[in-house]
Amino acid sequence: MTIQEKYDNHCKETEELEALAENIYQVNFGSYLMCAMELKSKFSSEVPISDSDLEMILTSLPLQLIDVSENISKLKLKREAWKLQTKQREHTAYLTSSESTDTKRREAAALSVLDDKLMVDLFTVVISRAESDVSMYRELIMGAKKVWDSRRKSDGGMPVQPVSQPDLPEYDKYSTGSKVYIK
Repeated sequence: MTIQEKYDNHCKETEELEALAENIYQVNFGSYLMCAMELKSKFSSEVPISDSDLEMILTSLPLQLIDVSENISKLKLKREAWKLQTKQREHTAYLTSSESTDTKRREAAALSVLDDKLMVDLFTVVISRAESDVSMYRELIMGAKKVWDSRRKSDGGMPVQPVSQPDLPEYDKYSTGSKVYIK
């Protein structure tokens, strides 16, 4: 087998893993973060973001992030359960191995759970991706809050209607009132 064939086989296996990771991500987080991706693209475009989009970022997105955090916790639980089941399978494979030496039994047991360990790593990658997306969306919320605040501040500084002048006393430059000055 040539190096190119090995590389092609490795890429094929990697693509399958990437597809599985993407599927796990979409099942657990896709429905929540799809809207946020659209808002992120609007926020980073040259066209100013509308107030309704800002309101959506500031109200809906934090609520969605709560659900995303719950799903991250569930996925972490699945990963930890998978780790424990992997250890149990490895121990069972060690005990039932027909190898003669202890080292060979451990090696055979480790090889028998290699796919399970790969699955644990896959869960870890998906969790890491979701956590980094949550971090990015928190930054998006903070940026939207700054834009919202600056728009509200500028609305107060430049009112739409003319400012009414308070009642100021009339000053006559020639009248000195009751005071007498020496000339």
